[in-house]
Amino acid sequence: MASAPRPTLLERMRGPNARPIDLLVERGTASAAHIARHYQGFARARVEEIARRLATLSGGAPDAEWQRFCDMVQDLRSSSATCGDETVSWVSGSWEKALDPQFRGEPRLMAVMQLHLDALRLAVSENAGGAELRALAGQLESGVKRLNPAGGTA
Repeated sequence: MASAPRPTLLERMRGPNARPIDLLVERGTASAAHIARHYQGFARARVEEIARRLATLSGGAPDAEWQRFCDMVQDLRSSSATCGDETVSWVSGSWEKALDPQFRGEPRLMAVMQLHLDALRLAVSENAGGAELRALAGQLESGVKRLNPAGGTA
């Protein structure tokens, strides 16, 4: 059985259960602040899920397994961007480039993926330093570029 559609903002402002727009905006702001406060815990848990999945992934894994893994990395990138965590978003975005299907047979892929995992773990740790993360950014870019020696873009 399908659930009833959520009321639109206009519907919430009219009728017997009407709420003033100021109240709705206030609730939205409070909800966004709550999500941002709890994002680091979510990100740490998601990175560890990615680590567990990576431990079982190989270059010869079926496409469906690769897709599930890619979806996890993309979810982390988009949620971190939404919550304003630029570092996690950037590392995840870099990892997405390395996950291009053309690189699956590349012998260096798993090492590049492990480097990205290490960078994500550092980024979500509570003692990550900005200088360390900036240094890793160059290594991540180099790793992804080495996956494509022909010089095309990943």
